[in-house]
Amino acid sequence: MVENNLPNGLGLEEKWIYSNNLANFLNLDKVKTISIPIAINVIFIGFSGDGKARLKLSQEYLSKWLHHAEHTIPHTTVTLRQEGVQGRQARALVEYDVDINVLEVSPMVNTIIQDHLYWYLRPEDVTGKTEGIQKPKREAKVRYYSDASRMSNILSSLLKHINQTDPYTLFVLNPETHLQSHEMYGYRTGFSDDELNSVYGSEKFRVENVEKLTQFVPQDRFAASTNYEIEEGQKEKGPRFKDRIQASNTWAEWYLSQMRNSSKIPSQDCEEEECAMEGIPTKKSITSLSQWIATNGNLDAKEYLYRAQNDPHMREDCLVDSWSSHQRFSFVDISAGVVHYGPTVSNTGYRSLVLQKPTDIAQNNSDVRNYDENSEERAESYRGEKMLMENLWSRKCAGEGQNDSPFCLDIKKKLDSYENRSNRGKDDTDWDQLISGSGDHYDNHQMSTDDITSKIGQIVSSYVHHLVLPPTPSLDHPFAERVLFHVHLVVNQGYYSPYGQGYFDLERFKLDVAGLKMPQQEFSFSLKEVSIQKDTQLALALKMSTKTARIAKLSADGYYSSDDVLYLDSTEIGHYLNISRDIEEESLGIRHIPIFLFSFGKSVPVFIDKRHQAKAINGAVLIVQSDFHVYESSLACNKKPIYWNLRNPIKAALSVTSTLLSGLLPPHIDYDDATGGASQVRINSNFLASDEWMWSVGNQPFSHTSSGHKFSQTQRDITMRNYVVALLNETATRVNGAIDSLSHIACTKKNLGALEFSPSEQLVEKFYLIKDRMSDIARLTAFFDPSAITQTQELLILSDR
Repeated sequence: MVENNLPNGLGLEEKWIYSNNLANFLNLDKVKTISIPIAINVIFIGFSGDGKARLKLSQEYLSKWLHHAEHTIPHTTVTLRQEGVQGRQARALVEYDVDINVLEVSPMVNTIIQDHLYWYLRPEDVTGKTEGIQKPKREAKVRYYSDASRMSNILSSLLKHINQTDPYTLFVLNPETHLQSHEMYGYRTGFSDDELNSVYGSEKFRVENVEKLTQFVPQDRFAASTNYEIEEGQKEKGPRFKDRIQASNTWAEWYLSQMRNSSKIPSQDCEEEECAMEGIPTKKSITSLSQWIATNGNLDAKEYLYRAQNDPHMREDCLVDSWSSHQRFSFVDISAGVVHYGPTVSNTGYRSLVLQKPTDIAQNNSDVRNYDENSEERAESYRGEKMLMENLWSRKCAGEGQNDSPFCLDIKKKLDSYENRSNRGKDDTDWDQLISGSGDHYDNHQMSTDDITSKIGQIVSSYVHHLVLPPTPSLDHPFAERVLFHVHLVVNQGYYSPYGQGYFDLERFKLDVAGLKMPQQEFSFSLKEVSIQKDTQLALALKMSTKTARIAKLSADGYYSSDDVLYLDSTEIGHYLNISRDIEEESLGIRHIPIFLFSFGKSVPVFIDKRHQAKAINGAVLIVQSDFHVYESSLACNKKPIYWNLRNPIKAALSVTSTLLSGLLPPHIDYDDATGGASQVRINSNFLASDEWMWSVGNQPFSHTSSGHKFSQTQRDITMRNYVVALLNETATRVNGAIDSLSHIACTKKNLGALEFSPSEQLVEKFYLIKDRMSDIARLTAFFDPSAITQTQELLILSDR
């Protein structure tokens, strides 16, 4: 559109004719972007020379690698490959203005992290014992794990003390540990498989059924934040460094005093033989730890222990090196691992060796330290070597006809090199490169450090894209003040109860879905049981939609196999069900979400579209349940298969329901921003999704590496933001559509008289009011204020008048 650059001093008629169209005359420009500020903290722990390999990263060095991180990120819509969505969608007008702050903390924080790992790392294998003494398997990696929840509690306490609980925060940890080269560690919640085997059926402790006690609904933390600032105006690109050393040191002193005095921290009792094992610190046995949890643990821990004691099918969670907490922070430990997880076949973004580990550069650091300590000795040696070369030249090569020999030519070359270096002002300590070519100690160390730091920059960028500002799917997820979930239980078997603890727990499903409820929303659920014997239409729909398939699989240990499965064709079942038949026509402010749970008792697994336990189709959620407590999925973790409980598809049901409700996506999904080739393919102006499995972690429904299924605070933030962005985008689209219409109204001498009767002043006033309120709403969204949704709804109504 032509910009309004009208010359000064023009009369009304001249301005009218000169403007060419009504939008220019009224000086109305389209809404190009709506910027929402996002504050992100990065905290490096163990990078002050006090962590693994004594890595020391200065402000200048970190700034160099973080400077090029994206600071303006557009809100992106992706078309999931399995959706088959064909609707065309315009580019979102909302973008995020990312403000990255590096918070510097006291080295005492790293001391606490290291102390925690020393005392609380547990061996995965507790069965390989002889007379009470554990025998490490030195022919393979010996694995240890730390409780991710306990580490999260430490970091949460730190953030609270330094008043940084509201911004999104990524901790990058580099602790030194006591482990040897044949040992490694990672993070999980719960027990290892060996420990679960020890706990199952144990009568040495007793945990009551706490199912009725865990009615935990996450507290609303959407109130306008006062814990961080968003700077206005133009900012320099690159990270800003903020000193939190004193505050974090005060926290460390407080924390250590609590560790000494708190009765809630389990004492480190063990048998003498166990304590004496090489490289293994004092540990509580799994029995005494379980006894402590049964007595002192929180409700979540007690519930986990109850299930471990009574469910023989429980499996360990995946061992990972990164974690997404239930609050607004995550951490990655670059000293942990190496870990591997993701699909075994047909995948992108498989989580594997992302970082060169600090241990890989330890030798380089050692070389550098030795180099520094012996520099004077070497300098004296080089001076003596130079004198020797000069003496050799005078004795063997100074005579006429002698200096053309290969020996003399080599001596002359070295002497010329000395002279050239001396003329350039180089110190003698650098001349080792001329003598023996061994002056690359610093270069090797620098290259290794550069490699680690560049990949840390990659992790920061990945964190922003996958956990904080993920894309939304090309599915409608309109905000409604009242949401009605209509659960239809379709039973096609008579072998087991389809719901209840251990199966599909409807009460827990309702509780977890309520974690995404905005303060101004109301959720309600209805349950309708449908008999397949009595509903002939449904019986026909199932028969016509059920198909067979043979699925190729690659096991965790590298063997190919195939599984015979049944699956529901989602398109056909959606057509036969006529999903909207029992749902009243949606009215303003009310949204209906049908949920169909199909319970099968087949002798083979049943999925949706060959691989899914749940899927969204035509505005409804489809879920399948089949008679398999333990099913080996196509995912693997550290050369072990990841198992699914097909009798309890609650994680899949929650993830798909949240996608349909509010546009949440699994954190391993992002848009494919690669250049060239098919990887840049877009469908209907939307990006195709790509995968990055590093962030499929945490006790949340989308994680494939854990059994937990509570939505996090970050996911509740994304839910709120998705509602606001959708409404803002629709409002801006309407405003821009109106301006388009005005730009098609030509300003001619013939229609000048109509200006007197047009509401042009009110139109201009309304336009700038809408733009100002958009800016206010963007700021409210940045501070997690849920009133931004209500205000955007009002703004949408205003733009339509």
